[in-house]
Amino acid sequence: DTVVPCDQIDASMVCREDTRCQWNAITSQCAPHPCTQHCGEDDCATDPDNHCAFDPAKHTCGGIVCPDVATPDLCRELDCRWDEAQLPPCQITDCPADDEDACLLLPQECEWQAGPGGECSCETIPCQHAAEGDCAADDACEWTSACQGSCAPKRCSLIDRPNACKEDAACQWQDAENKCVPAPCAQARDEKCCEATDGCTWSTEGDCGGVCTVDPCGELSDTKDDADCKECRDLSRCECKQDAQCFYDSGVGACVDNAMGICPDMDVVVLVEGSAMMGEEFGRHPHGFNGVMEVVREWAEVLPMSDGAAGSTVGVVQYSGADGTVADAVSKPLTGDASALSANLDWHGDNFMGRTFYGSAIAKGLADTAELFDAQGTKKRVAVVISTTATTDMPNAIDTQLQALGNKDVSVFGVQLRRQQVLNGADAEAEKSLEAVAAGGVQSLQLDEILDKALMDLCNPAGVFG
Repeated sequence: DTVVPCDQIDASMVCREDTRCQWNAITSQCAPHPCTQHCGEDDCATDPDNHCAFDPAKHTCGGIVCPDVATPDLCRELDCRWDEAQLPPCQITDCPADDEDACLLLPQECEWQAGPGGECSCETIPCQHAAEGDCAADDACEWTSACQGSCAPKRCSLIDRPNACKEDAACQWQDAENKCVPAPCAQARDEKCCEATDGCTWSTEGDCGGVCTVDPCGELSDTKDDADCKECRDLSRCECKQDAQCFYDSGVGACVDNAMGICPDMDVVVLVEGSAMMGEEFGRHPHGFNGVMEVVREWAEVLPMSDGAAGSTVGVVQYSGADGTVADAVSKPLTGDASALSANLDWHGDNFMGRTFYGSAIAKGLADTAELFDAQGTKKRVAVVISTTATTDMPNAIDTQLQALGNKDVSVFGVQLRRQQVLNGADAEAEKSLEAVAAGGVQSLQLDEILDKALMDLCNPAGVFG
């Protein structure tokens, strides 16, 4: 038989089954195993670091493969999975992690999922085809409507009876086309995909992490028109007073969420980093800065706003720097008019700086923020700094700006905006540098967490920002 060179093998499992080869998970490439350089059994035995093994039948030295490993420690060291229920217990796998956090950090396409018996394990994500045509060409896969179009293992299309289809939680029967198709929510394998699928919501319940389910108030639900699905802002004054989740704010003449109803009157300035990095993808948001603008807009929809003595006002400052000495900041005034704030947010979105970030820029941003507040006021005064970049060149002028804000009774809070669910070293460094600015408290959050854990938290007396 023709022996295929290791560097021509593109499947990890095939590579790892061959004692001549070694798989590199970082580069996703197969290469000759270093043990093959040894000649003879004695030479092979002198290299324990690479776990070499001599094959007397072939008279060759090669790397030990997972099925030949007898101990769990060595099995895991070779990125294999130890399972005493299997024979042999050391199994080759593309996803060798033993817990959810380690699974999510693997460079391969892996996910933490529940098995048939409910046990959790790290497994390869199947059917990773981005195009519908490629998905259709794979006999084991089928195209679904989840995540605005995605590929999933073939399952529902194999069912031809309505009752059997309806009994499968991952499928739904379409009477018009007389066929069984994947249920969108059940096919959304992660939170990002779930939230991008109409009518679905991500639930953190379950033994193996989150699961995508039908939103009881979404368009796919039979209960979407029930009274429980109405938002406070849609209720009349009388309906509002009968709903414990809502509060009628006579100052603004509107029904609001109860958390907002007990919210103190505030003057709030949101300072947002306008660096080039903020123009990149953050989770499901293709543009981090614009994503923050939308979060502020969503918050303003439920915040009781007014330019009068009662109600809150909101302003926005964007800061960045063109080089190490020139710092820029552009601001929009505090306003209690929701439509005016929306226009200000649109303006910032259209005038995103996208420049290199320097510490001098945040000092300029704080100076502009201090100017937005009057010398005295009766409302709670807050500045929320949203930054993603570590600031290693913080200028001495920052103390002057923070003192100016303190003289006006402005509390400064910080949000370190991170891309991924797991906090990495760069995020930790950025969070630490932000603590020099935000004496009120700092949280490291993903973009989708800012609304509930930062902005809404300003109304919670027991919260981090309350």
